[in-house]
Amino acid sequence: MKEQNKSKKRFSFNRLIYNDKYLMIVSLILAVIVWIGASISSGTTESKTIKIDLPIKLGDEVSQSLGMQYYSLQDTIELSVTVSGNKYVVGQVDENDLSVKFDTSNVNKTGEHTIPIMVNSKSDNFSVSSYYPQSIECYFDVSESKTFDIQLQNDDLSSALNIADGYAFGTPVFSERQVVVTGPKTYVDRIQSANVSVYYDSDEALTEPYTTDSEVSFSSTGDLQSNYLIVTSKTDKKDIIKTISVTIPVLKKTTLSTTVNFENMPKKLPSDAVKITYSKNAIEAGILDSANIDKAQLGTIDFSDIPLEGANFNFNLNNLNGITVLEKDLDIINVKISVNKDVCSSKSVRISKSNVVIDGVPEGYKAVVSSVGADAVTAIGPSADVEKVTSGNVKLHCDVSKQSKDNKYSASAVIDSSDTCWVYGDYSAVIELVKE
Repeated sequence: MKEQNKSKKRFSFNRLIYNDKYLMIVSLILAVIVWIGASISSGTTESKTIKIDLPIKLGDEVSQSLGMQYYSLQDTIELSVTVSGNKYVVGQVDENDLSVKFDTSNVNKTGEHTIPIMVNSKSDNFSVSSYYPQSIECYFDVSESKTFDIQLQNDDLSSALNIADGYAFGTPVFSERQVVVTGPKTYVDRIQSANVSVYYDSDEALTEPYTTDSEVSFSSTGDLQSNYLIVTSKTDKKDIIKTISVTIPVLKKTTLSTTVNFENMPKKLPSDAVKITYSKNAIEAGILDSANIDKAQLGTIDFSDIPLEGANFNFNLNNLNGITVLEKDLDIINVKISVNKDVCSSKSVRISKSNVVIDGVPEGYKAVVSSVGADAVTAIGPSADVEKVTSGNVKLHCDVSKQSKDNKYSASAVIDSSDTCWVYGDYSAVIELVKE
């Protein structure tokens, strides 16, 4: 056993060094390691181009120092950067290894400015050889916002739209009646109006309303860079508007007789008691085919506004519901109410707090009449009937459901016992609501 153990070869470092075979292998391995290290540290110089989608953000320097904002025609630019350095290092470089800034140090007044782009390496292991673009164009100015009514730019709709015979255009309807325009003060101050236009490409004659979307344009007193402007809704300034929906009503031409409604009119008033005279008995108008309109209802006349001497009432035709007046320069129709004094007369009837009738008292309250605004009311009607009206017949109805700060409430005066007479004038009562 001892002889066998002695016969085993022991490892010897000296023997390994002086062994040509092993020395050659070790030398080769060390040479490769040295070569790799040398390649990394002192390899050939290479270039690489990096594409960056760069957001245009100029910071707050100008806003803080001059109170101005910047406006650009684009939100981002594509920046092409060429870097140079060791092949291994350059291969690992990306946009995160670059410092990109906009230099606004020379901005000191409003207007167009060329803003240099500064691109630098964050490391000493590579350098920036070139980049493009080297600058951007921006407009600097104080921000301004103004509200504008939307206007239809078409002076003559018939030249833009083909309409059938017997029909006419109504008043255009816009999805946004007003818009807010925000942008550089220099440009916003030049705007005179915000406009939309309509066009119709078909040869088919219109008999129904026509709707289209139109971009918002501007009329201005000088050059206007509309790309710097932001248009938003008047009701929601976060709602950016690109187009506005325009509806052009197409109305059927017709002739409508004029009429009025009456309020508080005695149910059995004799036909010869009052006379109604219209300054125009009929109008040329346009209505929708689907509308069930056969008369032009001008409005309502309250008999409490008609004295014994009669009265005149003017009605604005622009307020007619569903009707467009087609006659030029016709805006007002006068309605004259004449009271026949051969049939009617007036009488002063005394009133007091006891004549007040209170409606709409809130739960948990009681109403106390402090005073009435007049000592008497004026009753009008056929002479024989009006003479029969007494204080006990007159009621002053007051609605206190909507509480008044000064406890003063308007009163509607009626005559209970008569269906041929009415009360002329405005009346009121002071009523206090007291918790029960």
